[in-house]
Amino acid sequence: MKRHYFLGVAVVGLMLTLSGCKTIDTTFAPNTPTEVYFQRAQQASDQYDYQTSLKIYLELLAKKDLDMSTRVSAMYEVAFLHFKMGDSALAKTQFQKILTMYNDPTLSNLPIWVQILSTKIIKEIDAGQKSNRQG
Repeated sequence: MKRHYFLGVAVVGLMLTLSGCKTIDTTFAPNTPTEVYFQRAQQASDQYDYQTSLKIYLELLAKKDLDMSTRVSAMYEVAFLHFKMGDSALAKTQFQKILTMYNDPTLSNLPIWVQILSTKIIKEIDAGQKSNRQG
């Protein structure tokens, strides 16, 4: 009886493990809500599949009818993915581009969290570059 119980637990555990590593669907209908893009990109990133996550965000950014708040949030995610993948120079350039958008008075409804985190990561990149030059 105990043997069947442990075998059952092992099978269920294996099924849960395998189901957690499923492939993320990267196809979107034209009217797919932006939240779905963010959700799928986050799922891919959670699985350390940064290339798929990047692909999804870039597809979202290619949409012409995207509001600026959503656009700048997706731009942040792209920059952050480059940072996570170790391309600090590209990430820094992208974060700086995002921050310039906050200087435009016509773009007053941009999410503040993007500005705060972009500034923080640029400082982190700069600190890393400084320590690399000293070390």
